[in-house]
Amino acid sequence: MLEITYTVKGWEWFEGLLISSLKRLFPRVGSLIFPLLFLIGLAGIIGFSDVGESIPLYAVILLAILLVLLCGVPALRAFQYSRNKLLSSPSTWKICGERIEIHSRGTETKVSWKSFGKMGESWHLFMLPSATHTQSIYFIPKRAFRDNAQRERFREMAKRAYERCFPAKTVRKE
Repeated sequence: MLEITYTVKGWEWFEGLLISSLKRLFPRVGSLIFPLLFLIGLAGIIGFSDVGESIPLYAVILLAILLVLLCGVPALRAFQYSRNKLLSSPSTWKICGERIEIHSRGTETKVSWKSFGKMGESWHLFMLPSATHTQSIYFIPKRAFRDNAQRERFREMAKRAYERCFPAKTVRKE
C-alpha cells in the first residue's frame, strides 16, 4: 500500500487543466502545429495582404489570440478551483493494487482502478482521467511522493492496473 497526502496548488490546477484541454482539443497532434497551419491558411484565404511575407505575421497574431483563448479558460478555472475550500483542502490517497481510497475533508471515496483511463504524466503532475467521463480527471502532484522510488512504484501500479482492467486486443495468427 502506498499512502500520500497533498493539496493541489493553483499553478498545478492550471497545468493539469491546460494539458487535459489540449489533449481533448488535439488528440492526435497534441501540439499547436495544426492551429498554426490552419491560421496560416486562413490568413492566405481571407487575403489580408497581397504581400507573401505578411501572411506569417498575421498567422502569428492569430496564433497568439488562439493561445490566449486556450490558456485563458484553464487559468480562470484554476483560479476558481484554488479558491474553493473543498477542492483546495488536503487529500490523503491510499493506493493499492485493487483500488484507491481518497480521504478529503471528512469524506471517504473508494475508487476501483477500472474507473480510470490510462494515466498521463506532465512535468509536475500525474493525471488519472476518468474511463467513462472525458471531462473528469484527478491530479496528483509529483511532489506528494517522498522520493523517486515512490513515484516509480505508483507508475508501475497504475500501469499494471490499466493493463489488467483494459487488456489489449490479442491478434491471432492463422
